[in-house]
Amino acid sequence: MPEIMTDEKQMNNSLPQPRPWWKKALSQVTIFLISLAIVLGGLTLAGWKLYQHYFGPMAPGSDEVIEVEIPLGSSTTKIANILEENKLVRSATIFRYYVDFSGNSGKLKAGIYKLKPSMTMSQMLEEMLTGKAMAATKTFTVVPGSTVESMANSLVKQGLIKDTKRFLELAKSDEFDTYWFIADIENADKRRYKLEGYLYPDTYQVYANANEEQIITKMLDQFEKVFSEEYKQRAQELNMTVDQVVTLASVIEKEAGAKDFAKVSAVFHNRIKKDMPLQSCATISYIKGQTILFASGSDIKIESPYNTYKYKGLPAGPISNPGKNAIQAALYPEQSFLDQYYYFAVSDPDTKETVYSKTLKEHNKVVAQYRDVWLEWQKEHSSN
Repeated sequence: MPEIMTDEKQMNNSLPQPRPWWKKALSQVTIFLISLAIVLGGLTLAGWKLYQHYFGPMAPGSDEVIEVEIPLGSSTTKIANILEENKLVRSATIFRYYVDFSGNSGKLKAGIYKLKPSMTMSQMLEEMLTGKAMAATKTFTVVPGSTVESMANSLVKQGLIKDTKRFLELAKSDEFDTYWFIADIENADKRRYKLEGYLYPDTYQVYANANEEQIITKMLDQFEKVFSEEYKQRAQELNMTVDQVVTLASVIEKEAGAKDFAKVSAVFHNRIKKDMPLQSCATISYIKGQTILFASGSDIKIESPYNTYKYKGLPAGPISNPGKNAIQAALYPEQSFLDQYYYFAVSDPDTKETVYSKTLKEHNKVVAQYRDVWLEWQKEHSSN
């Protein structure tokens, strides 16, 4: 007999039955995966757009060629800034990080490159790593104590310039008054070369086609780096101008060996303080264009603003281009020699061994002892 359904049973059968738990879990996982896929897809698209914006080309399809020069010794930061300024990369910071994280910091080569806005950051980096467009370079050396004229001759011999004419003209000109230390020179009209003393002696690397202006600029830039803020402050303490320091350093450079620089400096400081003439044979050498170890009667009478026998104080300007050691000695004379020694003489012209005296009487004995040595040496080296 068929079961007679009650109203309650009929009601229960008409209600929706609960979904099995596994179906519910599967549904939730599916929704999560779809959502994750959408998010990742969005992030991937955004990441790709971001990558293209910063690492891709600035102007895809552009045929424009931009010539940029990466100077010798440029840091990654400087290179990045050059690329940004020339609108080859959007962000100098991103380029710098890219180079650093790729392990290529310090490996980019200097040169003149022809780059395109259509190049990716990776392609530009490859150019500068391989140095494909790098211009040829040359290295030259200027030794401490070189004069402008000997420097010009040396540059000709080293194949940097064809002749000395343009270099010497520039050394006399006002073209480099943009440098504060050149603009501050007060008696340039009395000098043989305005730039004498400031063409810093060092070893340099320049492009093979560098001209005289670029070579001089390189040396003036180096002088500005060497003559630090500390040196400027020390010059003020001594009540000396920068030009006076460089002039004194140039005389010290020519008068002694490096180990005696500070002592010779003290002697000169002492003589200046006592209002005594410097009586430096090196200044006579500069006037005559040959090395003089013993100034003759006629030498000391030469009319020249560089003659420190005839005129008290420093010569009209530097007589050589001093190195850092001589500059430092001019600023920091040997303390134990101050107000003690007023004379010195080189006992051995080759080693520049130096003898010091406190009085003129002592000094005259030294002169009598070594005078023949000096004259013989001058005779042997008169052609140099």
